[in-house]
Amino acid sequence: MRTQPSYLQRIRKKYNEIGEVWDRSDRWHAWSKRQIDEEMFTISRQFSALNDGSRLVVDVGSGGYSYFDSRCGRVEVDIAEARLRQSTWPVCASAESLPLLPGVSDLTICVGPVINYCSLEEALNEFSLVTKNHGVLVLHVELSNSWEFLGSKAYRADAAFVTTFYKGAEQYWVYSNQFVQRMLAAYGFKIERTRYFHILSSLAYRVSRSPNFSAYFAIADVLFRNFWLAPQVADSAIFVCRRVATE
Repeated sequence: MRTQPSYLQRIRKKYNEIGEVWDRSDRWHAWSKRQIDEEMFTISRQFSALNDGSRLVVDVGSGGYSYFDSRCGRVEVDIAEARLRQSTWPVCASAESLPLLPGVSDLTICVGPVINYCSLEEALNEFSLVTKNHGVLVLHVELSNSWEFLGSKAYRADAAFVTTFYKGAEQYWVYSNQFVQRMLAAYGFKIERTRYFHILSSLAYRVSRSPNFSAYFAIADVLFRNFWLAPQVADSAIFVCRRVATE
């Protein structure tokens, strides 16, 4: 089911009006950005090394940020037109309805506060259409597995619309780790690796309700992200996937 237009309009207004998407004083989301930056640094090096000038990146919800050098062709998609003012190839659109040709993208990116404002299934359907066979998808999702939701109906639910925090109180969707994995497979993506983060910090937030205090515990991600329990309790994950070839 597509996201209601009134909700999308509110999100568009919010992101058109805010200054920096990533506020350094917000330690919780600063840690999230660090995880994204580290993963994208690896991806960008691999992609740039193979790029002969013909490969294309589609960055959905780019927010005006770039992880690639100027040699890479990059289509920036964002629902908030103000975030695209400096873009070379801007497209103002929702992740649920991408006005792009099928199979145009060698690398599709959707990181930061994007997918949780959308229907995961609608967005993945679009990503599967625009991503070439054997192309790569990098997807960041905030999860209902988070200890933040322990004791609520949202905890580990396939999909739940929750009130949480991002530049004040915010409402958006969270999805379970298992549901994301199933939907990626259903839309033709094979997961190659996953980075889980905000593991112990999600428990700290459940107890303290202080994002900045809880973020101090995020350093433990380095130790616990490969631990068997991480997929069950992490607040967030970055999935690096390969588009499976189809006839």
